[in-house]
Amino acid sequence: MTTTERTLEVPGASLYYEIRGSGPVLILIALRGDSVGFASIAPLLASDYTVVTYDPRGISRSTIEDSSQDASPDLIADDVHRLLTVVSTEPAYVFGSSGGAIAGLALATARPGQTRSLVAHEPPLVELLPDRQQMLAAIDEVYDTYRTQGPASHVYSTRHGSRDDPPARNGRDPVDRNGRQSARMNCSPTPQGGDQASANPPTLNQDWIGGTGYGVRPDH
Repeated sequence: MTTTERTLEVPGASLYYEIRGSGPVLILIALRGDSVGFASIAPLLASDYTVVTYDPRGISRSTIEDSSQDASPDLIADDVHRLLTVVSTEPAYVFGSSGGAIAGLALATARPGQTRSLVAHEPPLVELLPDRQQMLAAIDEVYDTYRTQGPASHVYSTRHGSRDDPPARNGRDPVDRNGRQSARMNCSPTPQGGDQASANPPTLNQDWIGGTGYGVRPDH
């Protein structure tokens, strides 16, 4: 099966994307990941759909001009909108996983005519939980630790519930390469891409981890 590789210039970024198959357009959105995460399933879906996969801005093969810019749901949804506009004039099927599910919800909210159907797989919509205040407070703690003390402290606080400095191991940095990648995966939209991952991914806006503004909010 032929896979077409292209790039699309969007405001502040250049998006790498792939197209395979034929039929109605189906876009697969991964956050904290890139298109590699769909490498196994995309060919199977391509017998019935024109499958579009892409690397979000600042991740893997997609570049970003300002890596300090918050990658908000609305910004990522706008990228998806621009990508779909290039690929098709018809509404698309949308599948999003994790942060990609929130991006899909943001797209459906902002551009309902562009979404034929949305599957939002495991969106972290913490505000829908009965104990949302405790969950949001815990998420804020991890988020603040990551932003002020870096990935190593973030991983340690996630695992041990503490902001204290993590213990050194054999004189080495407390968290190894996998730990650093894990920190990025959990606190910024960064893939399990190893060397493919951008050294300067965009930062994560609080809207992602709280699901603020998307779905059914308890106070609305």
